[in-house]
Amino acid sequence: MIGATFVVFCTAFIQVPLLRVLLYSVPLSFQNMALALRQTIVRVLGQTTGPLVFGLVFDKTCLVWLTDCYGRRTCKVYNNKKMGLSMALSGFFTRIISGMACAIVYFNWKFRHSNDVHLPATNEVTRF
Repeated sequence: MIGATFVVFCTAFIQVPLLRVLLYSVPLSFQNMALALRQTIVRVLGQTTGPLVFGLVFDKTCLVWLTDCYGRRTCKVYNNKKMGLSMALSGFFTRIISGMACAIVYFNWKFRHSNDVHLPATNEVTRF
């Protein structure tokens, strides 16, 4: 339970920095397209590979396999301790990879824009 809570915390903790890195690393005119492309990639990769990876984790922790009348194999008994640890570790490592990708993009953007000069806003009225 603690591992699952930690994975959920890491997921929620990294969402805002990921969004900021995405928005800061793309020119203003392409930000809408970048958000749409990110969402599409997350949905396609997450909804296709996620169930496959976690299904593999479930299958690796099975202790007793049964075969039904149609020849399909189903698991009757799981090793709950091993499955909990495997699920927590797989979720944690995917978050680590996501965080590393976020850091790479952020530092690449920071290095590329380190020489830019930021001028103060000129639309403010100054009174002497």
